[in-house]
Amino acid sequence: MHSQTSSPAGRSCVASSRPGIDGDRPLRDHLPDGTALDRPQVHVVDDYADFRQAFMLNLTSRGLKVQGHPSGEAFLETPVLTRRGVVVLDIDFDPPGSLNGIQIYQEMLRQRSPMPVIFLTGPHGEDVHVAVELMSRRVGKTYFFAKSTDFETRILPKVLDFLDSERSDLLALERDRFTAQWLLDKLTSRERDVLQGVLDGQKTLAIALDLGIAESMVEELRASLMDKLGVKRQPAALGALVMPVLERHQASSVQDFVRRELALRLSLPTPREQEMLDLVLRSARGIDEAAKVAGCSADQVRAVLQSALVRMQAPSIRTVRKWRALQGRADPDDLGECAT
Repeated sequence: MHSQTSSPAGRSCVASSRPGIDGDRPLRDHLPDGTALDRPQVHVVDDYADFRQAFMLNLTSRGLKVQGHPSGEAFLETPVLTRRGVVVLDIDFDPPGSLNGIQIYQEMLRQRSPMPVIFLTGPHGEDVHVAVELMSRRVGKTYFFAKSTDFETRILPKVLDFLDSERSDLLALERDRFTAQWLLDKLTSRERDVLQGVLDGQKTLAIALDLGIAESMVEELRASLMDKLGVKRQPAALGALVMPVLERHQASSVQDFVRRELALRLSLPTPREQEMLDLVLRSARGIDEAAKVAGCSADQVRAVLQSALVRMQAPSIRTVRKWRALQGRADPDDLGECAT
């Protein structure tokens, strides 16, 4: 369901001058130049050019930032986490075989996009509404209008409502993402075991007996994981931070969350991005050797890798290497080896 299809190696590469993909730098540093993280926009995704342009004109005439996309494939070509704002999404796209609105929305959910969506429906609007509600638990973050609905009195007010709440939605997602990243990368396996004991309401002695370690070791591990998260209060504060994330992801435990999250993130790159990741991870000389094999420049390879890292929310290629190795093991609970 990705927007790119396989092609000769050099043809899909996009030039970029940003170096340093191999380093453990903040994720934001991997975003392409000009990424509009600080500029919320209305994204109009519709294959009917006349309608799309007229809709965009109505929005820009009211001072809103707008970007048009002629297809779901075009919209998803850039990782949705690099976008902010509201999506106005058609349901039906030509030609046959193109991604439809439901599939586009499904991919947005997979990539953890916080953007609210206004669906523009045809005669089967109620069926679309039911399908979306079954897919998503994002109550209040979708709305449905027939294309014939009056723009001024119905559609525009909803666009403005969603834009008003967009920043708080984004901040909530960032908190969720920070906690997920901490659980996935920063904790050792033992620290996650202790965390699970804390979340289950166990006392230090009970955790120690369950894990077969000394009480003093439990206290050290608990202090370490709290320090990594920056929690300076009572251990109960961990529950307030972690439990909402586990519930939103329908995970039964910390370890269950880690397994699910690891599998999801490694599945997110497009076929082209997966191909480039494979080349770089297999190459003894990394990017330079991969560039020769792919028929691209090193900067072009970096651009594809940047996109893959953003999609996966991975801070570095080293992290992806560890994730892949750990996913292939019989016991994925050893993910704590990713901790640095």
